[in-house]
Amino acid sequence: MIWRRPFVSARATPTGDAGLAVLPSAGVGRVSHWVRVPGGACPVSGNPIVGLVAVSYAPHTVVVELVSLRRFVRNALRRANSVERLALALHGPIAEAVGVPVKLDLWLLVRPGPQVYRVQHG
Repeated sequence: MIWRRPFVSARATPTGDAGLAVLPSAGVGRVSHWVRVPGGACPVSGNPIVGLVAVSYAPHTVVVELVSLRRFVRNALRRANSVERLALALHGPIAEAVGVPVKLDLWLLVRPGPQVYRVQHG
């Protein structure tokens, strides 16, 4: 069977208004998610060229469902008007969804240069 679009797991539970879903953590000690940040969000500069958001945390009872996380990152990028605000917009809802402290690293390849711009939160 060929899946045309990723889908949120049927086992996932939606959380809050951010569109994130969670799954039971199954007792794992630490989780890291690495999600690609799409390029070209800024209509003036075309930045970022490409990026990566890394989220890590020690789950208590739930982990973020991956497809909903990818959609959340893509939607937040469309609304953010700066890299710093994007990091904040991503961090809060993710931490709220999993209910534990979250470390977020946002790595973007930007123009001019190209150069790498890193923002950390949490």
